[in-house]
Amino acid sequence: MDKLEADKKFYLENLQETISARKSLDQNKEIYAREKYFMQKPNEEIYIIED
Repeated sequence: MDKLEADKKFYLENLQETISARKSLDQNKEIYAREKYFMQKPNEEIYIIED
């Protein structure tokens, strides 16, 4: 029973993250593409800084 409760909690959290990502995608397609896939405009340089 505890396993089922843990699975339920995991999937509900995952669902919230997915809903948030979809809402972000619908509202800001350009920003989403730039941040998620490192897309760029012509004549623009992208710098990726990792910690």
